Amino acid sequence: MNERLSKLAGWKVKKMGDVDFVQCPYCGHCSESFFLDKDSMAKCYKCKKGFHGDKLRTAILKKPVAICKICETEVSLTPENLEISGGYSYICPKCMNVVAFKFKNYLLQPQTVMKLKWNKSIKNRCVQIVDDLFFADCKDKKDLLILKVMQLMAKEENTGFLYFREEEHKAALVFSVEKEKYIGFIVWTENKNAILRQLFIIDDERRKGHGTKILKFWVENFANKINDKFGIESPNNKLNKLLVKLEYAKFDGEYIKGIKCFFVPSGC
Repeated sequence: MNERLSKLAGWKVKKMGDVDFVQCPYCGHCSESFFLDKDSMAKCYKCKKGFHGDKLRTAILKKPVAICKICETEVSLTPENLEISGGYSYICPKCMNVVAFKFKNYLLQPQTVMKLKWNKSIKNRCVQIVDDLFFADCKDKKDLLILKVMQLMAKEENTGFLYFREEEHKAALVFSVEKEKYIGFIVWTENKNAILRQLFIIDDERRKGHGTKILKFWVENFANKINDKFGIESPNNKLNKLLVKLEYAKFDGEYIKGIKCFFVPSGC
């Protein structure tokens, strides 16, 4: 998942299917795999007893499976295919498509999560930026899942992308009520200064001035309340131009110099 780009096409068909498992020879606990050490010894996750890999027995269990919409591989919706970072999404091992999202006891298509009506409460706790552009702090698990989906979109464009960390970051979703869609998100941290970590606009909503409006709103309503200056983590060329446009920075030859902002490297 860290080395290959994810996709968000979802599943073509979801059904119950036969999934291969292996069984502990002592307690009968089933798992899709057991870790074998260099001596081919395994340890049961349940009873904790050790045994040689040759003693594993096979079992076939009925589990939910999804047919990948991209490559049509049958993907078991089991822990084996649940991505490690956050445990939100089931990944096709062949093409790395996200076939389903896990939310409580539900399995959801990516398209479902990105519908504004799936998270109805967001309209009741948002703030208007301007016109049909609304800003809502990430408050609950639904908000965080929507953020996760858009971060996967952002990762498509940036392989060095870092995911939102709930214990460290603050985040907000930006959306259009009229279009019934999410426009993008913003992630930041707060300490002596507010530091902008990520600003993302979905592809078909770019070049419409959204980035300018979102950044200006964030600076005036969040960053300014902490300190007169705010930080920017490793901005790209697009964000640099945006900073200059808003007069938060200026170009000095081929370099950019902060006026109201300063720059920090990734992870700082």
